[in-house]
Amino acid sequence: MDRVHSPRKNLLVYCILRNEGDVQHMRPAGIDGMPVRLVSDDTLTAVASTIDPACYDFRSPNTADAIAYDRIVRRFHEEYPVLPMRYGSVLEDESRLIALLRECREEYCRALNDVEGCVEMGLRILLRDAAGASATKRRADDPAHRPDPGTAARSPGRAYLEARRADYADHEECASEKANAVERFQRAFAGVYVSFRAECSLLRPPARDRARRPDERHFSEQPRAEEAAEWLLSLYFLVRRAKQDTFREVFQAFSRKEPLKALMSGPWPPYNFVPATSGRGLG
Repeated sequence: MDRVHSPRKNLLVYCILRNEGDVQHMRPAGIDGMPVRLVSDDTLTAVASTIDPACYDFRSPNTADAIAYDRIVRRFHEEYPVLPMRYGSVLEDESRLIALLRECREEYCRALNDVEGCVEMGLRILLRDAAGASATKRRADDPAHRPDPGTAARSPGRAYLEARRADYADHEECASEKANAVERFQRAFAGVYVSFRAECSLLRPPARDRARRPDERHFSEQPRAEEAAEWLLSLYFLVRRAKQDTFREVFQAFSRKEPLKALMSGPWPPYNFVPATSGRGLG
């Protein structure tokens, strides 16, 4: 994609590593073929390249840019422990970058020690809110929980509160199911990983929330049990390089008996094991 560049230039930061060995000899091409720059203080080195931020949408990167970014991080990760920065981590100039390295030196050094000799392995699991759907059906079948058809007409506010109370009950039951799934997978890989993180994101809300706008919902209607939400459960494991094959073997054996189906990816640089505060000053 051709880009019209302005005179304004910033630094896009790919990753952080220790300032040691012969790291200075590595000069691969970054996004748009721009050569990377190694910006160092006494202890740390940042891998960066010059960009015009007006030419990039870091919130929705195109595939070529995302691949180029990951390629740089992977290239350095092949030889050194690295802390990958979030895509779109931009600083105004080299002096700001050096200041960041100094400000976060202790935090970065500790994190580099944690990820040294490791790769990230990932699992993605699609969860359908069967628990919440079942709870909805149980309430629909229970006369004690069946809403009064005239409630919405007499008191829309009360009908709304009743509907939200039912939703909260569904969400609590679904949260318990997600926690159980995380615990099962984590227990299956015990002894194979050195650190673990999990996150869950909503892919699709319940059908009743998709089908009607808030001002069009009729809270006297009975919700249908099949109107289930879908969630993506992402599990991240920090694994010693020597245990990558063991991780795959455990995954294959566990997948044969685990009812939830998971997709495995990796090895990756440790994208999800960077300190949460390491992005301060970047934007």
